[in-house]
Amino acid sequence: MSLSDKVTDGKLIVIDGMNLESAKTKQFIEIMKSFEIKLSILGKKQLLVMPKKDDSLVRASRNIPHLTSTLATSLNITDILKADSMVILKDSLAVIEKTYLKEGMKAPKADKPASKKEVAKAEAKATKAPAKAPIKELVK
Repeated sequence: MSLSDKVTDGKLIVIDGMNLESAKTKQFIEIMKSFEIKLSILGKKQLLVMPKKDDSLVRASRNIPHLTSTLATSLNITDILKADSMVILKDSLAVIEKTYLKEGMKAPKADKPASKKEVAKAEAKATKAPAKAPIKELVK
């Protein structure tokens, strides 16, 4: 299940931010409990995507066995496929767009979810890249 599939299936949660007073797992769990109903429906394994390295957030979340944290710049398909659902900090969306969105593609507006038709159209454009295109062209 790719990133666009997670969006389409509603298995992606975007939150404004997570401010921890200290790097305590107990405090992190209390914050995540507000999403507990949504996360329990979405599956057991979650992926937390951060825009930049936040040591307190990494330390607080690393003791939770079903949660993996990663930076938006190092997001990879293996992590996305392993996760049942994703929790993305809002600032990460801009980093993901800048890092992974091709120049010719236009991102859907954040105030409304992308329709299945828009997602399918964007994926079709992405797969029409020539087979021998340089890597730079495929990534940008």
